[in-house]
Amino acid sequence: MKAWSGMVWGLLKPKGFGDYWPDGEFSGWDEALKDYYKNEMPDEERAALGLEEHFFPSSVVRKFTMDLGPVKPRECPKEFHAVKAHNKLADLIGTENGVFAVSEVFKFLIEELEPGVHQFWPLKIIMPGGQLYPAPYYGIVIGRFLDSFVPEQCPDGIWLHKKNRSLALSTTKKDFLKMPLSRDVFQGAHLWRENRPNYPLLFLSDELRSRVSRANLRLTPIYQLKSV
Repeated sequence: MKAWSGMVWGLLKPKGFGDYWPDGEFSGWDEALKDYYKNEMPDEERAALGLEEHFFPSSVVRKFTMDLGPVKPRECPKEFHAVKAHNKLADLIGTENGVFAVSEVFKFLIEELEPGVHQFWPLKIIMPGGQLYPAPYYGIVIGRFLDSFVPEQCPDGIWLHKKNRSLALSTTKKDFLKMPLSRDVFQGAHLWRENRPNYPLLFLSDELRSRVSRANLRLTPIYQLKSV
């Protein structure tokens, strides 16, 4: 059995639109959310989201990027319409409102390491002219949020700490090497978000990163972080 390395990695957002972050929008999502709110959403869920009197789609969209519990199938977008044609999308792509989608191979790798932790649903990628992107993609909701970030061990000038949030002032590879995460907290996790820092977007274990590399998957830049 492979020894646990204790290394940890952060996934960054690409610069500009392209195969890693296609420009486009979800089709019919707002309308579907409004219909769900009007006809099906339980009263206790409305109260939890602060939607007792008025409906704001953004309140539900937050469930895809924040630790607000499971997302229901009726709340998931079904089609993403890209502005430009793409011949080979990356294996993890960003879409509208920060919702991520993954290829079938990456979905398999994630589920092999963390079965039942994250939510997936089929997401059609529609190219201009109505052409369906030929490979299957799946929307993903990260099901693990951790507090492994150790702000008191951060060097000055790299992070701005405000109450329960930390904002990255630098996004260089050199400075991310100084980003301290507690191995006692993230040990055993393979894919997660952090509650406190606003960046990187996602966090990966060394094991998941190694499997991504061996499978030659295309992901946005991944920087090594500091384990403490």
